[in-house]
Amino acid sequence: MNNRLKFVFALLLSLIGWSVPALANEAALYDPAPPPGSAYLRLINANAKGAISLSLDGGAFVSSPEASASDYIVVPQGAKSAGFGGKDLTVTLGAGKFYSIVVSSGQGRLVEDPILKTRAKALLRIYNLSSKTALSLKTGDGKVAIIEGVAAAAAADREVSAATLKLAVFEGANKLAETPEVAIKRGFAYSVLAIGSGDGVKLVWVKSATRLR
Repeated sequence: MNNRLKFVFALLLSLIGWSVPALANEAALYDPAPPPGSAYLRLINANAKGAISLSLDGGAFVSSPEASASDYIVVPQGAKSAGFGGKDLTVTLGAGKFYSIVVSSGQGRLVEDPILKTRAKALLRIYNLSSKTALSLKTGDGKVAIIEGVAAAAAADREVSAATLKLAVFEGANKLAETPEVAIKRGFAYSVLAIGSGDGVKLVWVKSATRLR
C-alpha cells in the first residue's frame, strides 16, 4: 500500500471513530419510546404551603412539594379518576399528549400542555398561578418580552433559542419576581410557575422530565 492509500485509509478510520460517539451522544438526547397508547401526566402544586399527593384510579401516583411540579409520568390513555386532598377529579387523557393537573387553593384542574415540535429550539411555558390578572415574561432586565399578557389561571408558551439568562415576570412595567440565571438548551422544555399573591409572587423554574413508572 503506497503512502497516499495509507493516508486515505487512516483518515477513514479516524472519521468512523469520531462518528460512533457522536451518534451515541445524539441518541442520548431522546427519551425511550413509551408503550403505544400512552399519555404524559404531571402534578403542579401551586399551593404556598405543604406537599400534595396525587392518586390515579385509587392508586398512589405522584407527590409534589409546595410551589413545584413533578416529572411527567407515562400512563395509559383514557378516562382516569384523579384524587388529591380528599377530592376527586375525572380526567380524560389522549395518546401522545402531555397534561398537568394543577392544584391551587384546594382546587384542581387539568391543563393540556404543548409538545416541542423541533429539536432545534427549546419550549418555554409560563403558568400564571398567581392572583395577578395579567403577567408578562421577559428577560431579567425587562428589555425583551418573551410571552405577554398571560391571564390569571392561564398558561402560554413559545419556542425559543438556546440561551443562558435571567427571566422575570412583570405586571405592566412593574417587575414582580426574577429567576436565578438559567440555561435554556435546545431540545428541552421548561416551565415557569408564577405563584403567590400581592407582593409575594415568586417564580419557580422547572425543567420538564419524563419517566416510566
